[in-house]
Amino acid sequence: MRPCSTGELKDKFKLKGYPPEVADKVMADLAACGMLDDAAFARAWMQSRLKKYGFRRVARELADKGIAKELVSVALGIGQGRL
Repeated sequence: MRPCSTGELKDKFKLKGYPPEVADKVMADLAACGMLDDAAFARAWMQSRLKKYGFRRVARELADKGIAKELVSVALGIGQGRL
């Protein structure tokens, strides 16, 4: 298993049929205790993938996982204009 982004976890809850309010509460609790952090997820994903793939592909993968464009830019250490 690997860490999940907020978007991925939300999709998993939806797929399992949990009501949105339950999913939101659980995700808020996970975020409050530091177990759900999109910025940390994006940094870790970037570090593991950038050795093999380029900036554009890693940025696209993060976007596909529901990571906000601003967090992708920060994780990749580039300005927003390059994405």
